[in-house]
Amino acid sequence: PDTPTPSSVALEGNFIFQGVKSFDDRGVSVHGRSSQSTVPRSVAMFAYRWSRMIRLGPFELDVPIGNGGMGAVWRAFHGVRKTSVAVKLLTADPVRESTYLTAFRNEVRATASLDHPNIVLLYDYGEVDAAAELASSSRLVLGTPYLVMELAEQGTLLSQVGRLPWPILSHVILSLLDALAHAHARGVIH
Repeated sequence: PDTPTPSSVALEGNFIFQGVKSFDDRGVSVHGRSSQSTVPRSVAMFAYRWSRMIRLGPFELDVPIGNGGMGAVWRAFHGVRKTSVAVKLLTADPVRESTYLTAFRNEVRATASLDHPNIVLLYDYGEVDAAAELASSSRLVLGTPYLVMELAEQGTLLSQVGRLPWPILSHVILSLLDALAHAHARGVIH
C-alpha cells in the first residue's frame, strides 16, 4: 500500500514526525514532539517510500520479478544512473559458505569480462549488509551474495514455447548458441 499507516514515520527536513493522524491530497497531518503539522503529500510519500526502501549500495530494490532454485531476482533502480536493473540474490543454503563465496566472486569477475549482444551486462556484485537486512525485515539475510545486471524486459523464452514460428525460433537458438560459444571461448561455462 502507498498510504502511510498511523504507525508510519513521516519526515520534514531533519525532523521526524511519528504518529500520522490523517493522509489526504493536501498532505499528512502528523503529531510531532510538541506540535501538530501538515507535511506536503509529496514529502510524505517520499519519506514513506524511503523508510520502506531496501538499498544495496546505490541500488534500490523495488519488487521481486522471479524465483529459482538458487535465489530470487528483483527489479531495482540505480539511484545515480537513474536506470532500472535486475538484482539476483543468491539465497540457497550453501551460498554463504566461504568456498562458495570465493567461487562466486571468481565467476562474477569472469562473467563481467564478457561483451556480447546476447549476454546481459553485469554491473556490480556484493553481499547484503546489516542495513539491507534490517530494511527488509530480515527477508534478506546478512552476507547473502548478490549480483546486479542489465534488466532484460522482454520476458522469458518459456512464455514463447510453442508460439514461435521456425524462422524466428531458429534465429533465437543460433543467437543463444553464439552467446554460449562466446562465453565458453573465454572460460565461462554455464
